[in-house]
Amino acid sequence: MKFQSKSFASIATVIAFAVLSTACVSSGSGNNNVAEKPRNVEADLLRRAAIRVELASSYYQQGNMAVAIDEANESLRIVPNYPQALGMLGLIYMGLKENAKAEPYFQRSLQAMPNDPDLNLNYGWFLCQTGRERESIPMFLTAARDPLYRAPARPYQNAGICSRRVARDGDAESYLRKSLELEPTNSVSIYYLAEVLLSKGDLGSAETLSNRLLNGLDASPQSLWLAIRVQKKLGSSEQVSSLVSQLRRRFPESSELQMFLQGRYE
Repeated sequence: MKFQSKSFASIATVIAFAVLSTACVSSGSGNNNVAEKPRNVEADLLRRAAIRVELASSYYQQGNMAVAIDEANESLRIVPNYPQALGMLGLIYMGLKENAKAEPYFQRSLQAMPNDPDLNLNYGWFLCQTGRERESIPMFLTAARDPLYRAPARPYQNAGICSRRVARDGDAESYLRKSLELEPTNSVSIYYLAEVLLSKGDLGSAETLSNRLLNGLDASPQSLWLAIRVQKKLGSSEQVSSLVSQLRRRFPESSELQMFLQGRYE
């Protein structure tokens, strides 16, 4: 059975996951009706397995992990080693922080479909989240090489975030800029690129990006805290005061407000 990528569902997290359908080719000669029957049987099994993964994805998004696991395992009972079911189980166990269980599922899914962008993206994020940021970058770049990938900015976004975590700010800036070329309104990439530029002292560019977040893209505790730090570096006490007032009023329980009160600007 040969697996080919064709996405039709996604997971609502920092990472995306697709349920893939499969086309199988039967070789042989003779009566066409005889050849058609096994193809139809195989296609039906794959359709049923894909539906189970879609259900697992839905339960995963709802936080019902036990049922999500059951649905993914049912998919594997229908089609053993179905890569999308294996990848789904990797995501579920990652969400449960059972990393020792998650990783083999990610690895098995990629053994079946080594170039699949969703599977590479998800395993890359797993690596980044488990202290192996440098190992994650090739996974993201493999995903980015797929010219038909439906979310082309995301691999570069993740590569930028994970490069930033290991102080490879030059790489992080390059990846994040590429992400924004592909998706100019990507608020996650805007935020992290502003962080990188703030660190390198490019305050004008960091201010421009932080203002974009505040002016409609993503007014959040994180974006307000970013803007506060930018304005503090610029020496604009009036702007800092105004932004802190917003943070107090709108997000009084936020960790960002606590960082301000403790003077933890870095």
